[in-house]
Amino acid sequence: MKMIFKVILCIIAVYAFTAALLYFTQRSAMYIPTSTKPDAKAQGVPLLTEINVTTEDGLKLYGWHKPSVNPQAPTIVYFHGNASNVAVTTARAMPYMIKGYGLLAVEYRGYAGNPGAPTEQGLYKDGRAFIEWLKTKGTDTSKMIFYGESIGSGPAVQMATEYAAQTLVLDSAFSSAVDAAAFHYPYFPVKWLLKDRYENISKIEKIQSPLIMVHGDRDSIIPYKLGKRLFEKAPEPKTLITVEGGYHNNLDQFKAYEKILSALSE
Repeated sequence: MKMIFKVILCIIAVYAFTAALLYFTQRSAMYIPTSTKPDAKAQGVPLLTEINVTTEDGLKLYGWHKPSVNPQAPTIVYFHGNASNVAVTTARAMPYMIKGYGLLAVEYRGYAGNPGAPTEQGLYKDGRAFIEWLKTKGTDTSKMIFYGESIGSGPAVQMATEYAAQTLVLDSAFSSAVDAAAFHYPYFPVKWLLKDRYENISKIEKIQSPLIMVHGDRDSIIPYKLGKRLFEKAPEPKTLITVEGGYHNNLDQFKAYEKILSALSE
């Protein structure tokens, strides 16, 4: 009996240690920033210019901007996913720019050479700074499309509750970071451990814009069911684009952008 008791204590100790490790290192696991600052000309997109914004907590961040072809065409404010940067954003947004849309590629704090460290509230401050910069250039929020990819769905949804954008587009979005973490760490009480929660599902009913969602039905990083749960809570008008056979990072291979462009035109 003593041996069994010792084994149980050992298992409890290992579990508690692992849970504590997850708690104290969670942001390094949640955010995977690239470190190198990309160059627009080197990336073959010289039409984009680097712009600078200052956040409400005093960080000076850069992003990339290309105006729309004409004043009537909207500008996509793009919140990229994890392990990404403005260069990847530009590549993914190219089909939209070809159609005449403008682009404001948001680069987060702590990503791709920007100062600071990413947090949930920090990304919200970054989003506000870029949107306010675009407003100073004469672009009203009614001429903006907020595009949130993966973890970028968090700031995109939050911004859509604060600003009345023309449209909110969510690409591989989650109902909440808690739900996504619970999927990957089912044996830990992530509901009590997670600091940056990105409760999209509690905010989606407050958005001020029509919604377009796109999600691969074979996504193993943010399961399709989490995106579907978020979509079901959203108010009308809304459109769900299910990419059959699509995973998390390959929706462009299925030309999902064509379906998004079609939905935007409608």
